[in-house]
Amino acid sequence: MSIFQEFLENSLNKKIKNLVPLTGGASADINRIIFEDNKEFIVRRSVVKDKAVMAIPKNMEAKIQKIVKEYGAPVPEIIMEFSEGAEIGEGYVMQSVGGETIPRKILRDDSYKNIRNKLPYEIGKSLAQIHKTKLEKLQDLEKITFSESLEKLFIIYESFDQPQPVFDLAFKWLENQKILDYEEVLVHGDYRFGNFIISEKKLESIIDWELAHIGNPMED
Repeated sequence: MSIFQEFLENSLNKKIKNLVPLTGGASADINRIIFEDNKEFIVRRSVVKDKAVMAIPKNMEAKIQKIVKEYGAPVPEIIMEFSEGAEIGEGYVMQSVGGETIPRKILRDDSYKNIRNKLPYEIGKSLAQIHKTKLEKLQDLEKITFSESLEKLFIIYESFDQPQPVFDLAFKWLENQKILDYEEVLVHGDYRFGNFIISEKKLESIIDWELAHIGNPMED
């Protein structure tokens, strides 16, 4: 048994049957926890050496999810948070939400035919719920302007060292736009298919809050 698994069992007072690694986000080590009673949770954690550009601390991710849930946005319930140094890392355990995140399946499979027409409304409604979050609850979250976000994203793109003309064109186009300065809001920062968990009935959850910040709503 790993130190991390032992820590989770002691913290949650449950025996773990399986700890399944999932695809990581920009700054997270993500695992599905399956307990002996077959209940499932998701644990997201970071280790210091893996801190990504623009990524917020995991305790801030958890705080944001708790707050936007109060405003009606569909997000997983936070079960526990932890900050246990280099061996364990910093992170949180949250509810496991059933559904699909792969855009190709959601947009093409017959099983999602009925929900597809409803998705634009549900995605827009959820974004409005996020953007109406009272910022006084998030005073320790970084403020980033539209141009600063664009510059940081371009640096990340360049770091891949894989030039793609379509991305160069997109960045140049965005740079030339006169984006209006709207009232600052909580920005998700990566609001797209892939970060939506969608069932055959509805938008179940919005995930991956690691790029959240205070800024221009037009980013989302």
